[in-house]
Amino acid sequence: MKLLIITPIFPPDIGGPATYVSNLLINLPKNVDAKVITFAKNAKQERNIFAISYKQSFLQRQQQLFKAIWQETNWADRIYIQGTLTIGLSAALVCLFKHKTYFVKYVGDEAWEAYQSNGGSLTLEEFLAAKPGLANRIKIYLQKQILHHAQKVIVPGSYLQLVLQKQYGLKNVISIPNAITYNPIKTSKKPNSIIFVGRLVPWKQVDIIIKSLVTLTKKTQKNWQLTIVGEGSERQKLETLVKKFNLEKQVLFTGNLDKQETFKKISQSQYLVLYSTYEGLSHTLLEAMAAKTKIIASDIKANSDVLENGKLGTLHSLTKADSLWQAFIKPYGSGKLEKAFEKINHEYSWQNHIKKIDSVLKLYD
Repeated sequence: MKLLIITPIFPPDIGGPATYVSNLLINLPKNVDAKVITFAKNAKQERNIFAISYKQSFLQRQQQLFKAIWQETNWADRIYIQGTLTIGLSAALVCLFKHKTYFVKYVGDEAWEAYQSNGGSLTLEEFLAAKPGLANRIKIYLQKQILHHAQKVIVPGSYLQLVLQKQYGLKNVISIPNAITYNPIKTSKKPNSIIFVGRLVPWKQVDIIIKSLVTLTKKTQKNWQLTIVGEGSERQKLETLVKKFNLEKQVLFTGNLDKQETFKKISQSQYLVLYSTYEGLSHTLLEAMAAKTKIIASDIKANSDVLENGKLGTLHSLTKADSLWQAFIKPYGSGKLEKAFEKINHEYSWQNHIKKIDSVLKLYD
């Protein structure tokens, strides 16, 4: 079976789609011959990787993407698209022109994320209902068409499935949890250590985590350390906030790290905190569960689903941001770490993921 995967990023670039696709290639059945079309810093063409340079204009990138997909669709038995607007529009157009079926993986709403990064305050569901501004209405319409014409839309969790069914009116959505690959690390937890891993974007609310560190330090009279792993549009703002509260000796910005180094830092931390207002399915939570690191997360549906309504970690209400610091000093609960670790190895294995993907893509045909 010949599988064409179209993704916005691929290693050595760092990010969710890059990690997912690279691990998917490793775990695909032996009968599957896969090719990847992606964006990269430098253009290159290997046997099974076709990379288009992102160091050019939007129109040039899309033109080359369209051409590359056009050339490879005749070869492919299945087309698996990792996103909507950035790569999905060109891919969907080619497939519609050539009467080819395609599958889309939807892990987040690109229109809403762009809106939030530009200072928007509406939640995902509010945004999709209100459709504020002509540009956003166009983006939402295009996404709906891309998703509507897909054979199946794969999402990593039930929350996004509900969003697509309710806001986009889709009936072709299936939830398949992501898988995790990790190498266990023998290390000890650093006392009073907290880590955040993710993009530095508004909905991650890293500013609230930093502010809670001020209160936590004052109330406990302990030297708490916060490591922030990731890059994004909010970094400068967050660094300014750290200086404002004189936390330079307590907060470390590492920037992006490779997968193994990130997992090592999670494994060494006492707590991982994810106080976001939105998640599809957080890979960071899965890594913390695998590392047996205590988790403090916002009580949004996606986090609650992974942590089984608080049985596998601490959920803190988004309406009680001022008391987030208290979550770090409350008893964590016996057995949570072991139960979370067991869940990772049972539900989020690649063997399980491939089995479910096969039920959709028919990899063994």
